[in-house]
Amino acid sequence: GDTKTGQQSNITVTVAAIGSFTVAGVTDPVIAGSASDVTITALDLYNNIKTDYTGAITFTSDDAQAVLPTSYTFIGADNGVKTFTAAVTMKTSGEKYLRVTGDTRTGQQSNITVNPAPANKLLWVQAPASPRTAGASWSITPPMIEITDTYNNRRTADTTTVSLVTATGTSGFISGAGVPAVNGLVTFSAALYNKAETITIIGTATGVPND
Repeated sequence: GDTKTGQQSNITVTVAAIGSFTVAGVTDPVIAGSASDVTITALDLYNNIKTDYTGAITFTSDDAQAVLPTSYTFIGADNGVKTFTAAVTMKTSGEKYLRVTGDTRTGQQSNITVNPAPANKLLWVQAPASPRTAGASWSITPPMIEITDTYNNRRTADTTTVSLVTATGTSGFISGAGVPAVNGLVTFSAALYNKAETITIIGTATGVPND
C-alpha cells in the first residue's frame, strides 16, 4: 500500500544552559612580553554556541607575571563570542595556560609555549664565597651567572660569552675571561684571583647589562 507521512516543521530548538567555554587564539609559541588576541566562546551543555549568554567571566593563568583581560560581562550583541584584542601578555617562560571561569564553568587554552625575550641582563646565580685565598682555585662554589631577559627568564639557548672583571680592586684575575654560557648559565670554575685585597666583581658580556 501507499506509505503515508506527516511532519511538524520549523521546531525551534533553543540553546541549553551554559556548559563550558572555549579559549583560543593566544599565539603559540609566543615570545615573553608579546601581546596576543584571545577569543572566548560560550557553549551550552551540548557544545552549541550559547548565543544568549550574558554572564560574567574572569581570567586566570599559571603565569604569575601575565597581563590578562579584566573581568568581562557578555552582552547580547556578542552572540556568545568575544575577542579581546592584544589583551594577553605572557611573561614567564615555559608551558602555560590561560583559563576562563564563568557561572562555575571553565575553559582554557593549555600548553602555550612561552619563550624568553631577548637578552636583557646578567644575574648572579651563585656569588663567589668570601674570603678567598690569593691564587687559589675558585672551583668550589664558583661564581655562576645566568643570562636572562627583562622578565628574569633564563635564556636557555643562549651561548653568549661572559667575563669576570673587577669593579673595585687592581684586576688580578687569572682565567676569569671569556667563558661561554651553557644553556644560558656561565660557571667560572677555572677562575682565581692572585692579589690579596678587597674586591667587587661583576660579569660582563657584549650588549647585555649587568644587574
